[in-house]
Amino acid sequence: MNRDEENARIIIEYCDLVEDNMRTFGSDEEDFLESRAFQSSCAFCVFQIGETVKRLSAEFLGDNPSGDWSKAARFRDIIAHQYGKVNLHALWGTLVVDIPNMKILCEQALRKLDL
Repeated sequence: MNRDEENARIIIEYCDLVEDNMRTFGSDEEDFLESRAFQSSCAFCVFQIGETVKRLSAEFLGDNPSGDWSKAARFRDIIAHQYGKVNLHALWGTLVVDIPNMKILCEQALRKLDL
């Protein structure tokens, strides 16, 4: 398994963990805004996804241009350095839109690598 394949699988695992959190804590924004545990758990996943995106090769990113890779990396930096200032509504939007899209993109990339 090459480095990009390993990192794509790690990203998928954290996307799956976000899905697990939504099944455990609730699947609407109100549930999210009311639970610090839900917020922290999901923020950790987004942080890890962003950290892992930074380890993807330029070739992988170029071969999969439909992903907003830089947004994932920037959000990681915000969580790491300004956690107390994270806009929870923006984080929720990331969880329900960007994370599922990131998972699909990584799954598609893995299928291309397996060809």
